Amino acid sequence: MANQAVNSWPQGASDSATAGFPSDVGMWKWFPGDIRQQHCREGLEWRRGQVSYLETIRDQFLMNLHHAVLGLPDATLQNNLKALYLQQW
Repeated sequence: MANQAVNSWPQGASDSATAGFPSDVGMWKWFPGDIRQQHCREGLEWRRGQVSYLETIRDQFLMNLHHAVLGLPDATLQNNLKALYLQQW
């Protein structure tokens, strides 16, 4: 259980690669040194069922609608409307 909790904690992953080759071609001599590339990814990949996308959709696209629905006096109406626009598509 503890290992699962630690592995699910957001963490970064990075990798780098370097390649070089000798060449007598004059044009390639304009670019001294090896080809270098590095990539870094923050957080974990989303796995189906592990993270919900509904909160992100609401936050990015539906926040005005969401605040208007929360202002309605009828809780049943609020829940029905939220279910309508936050249903899993």
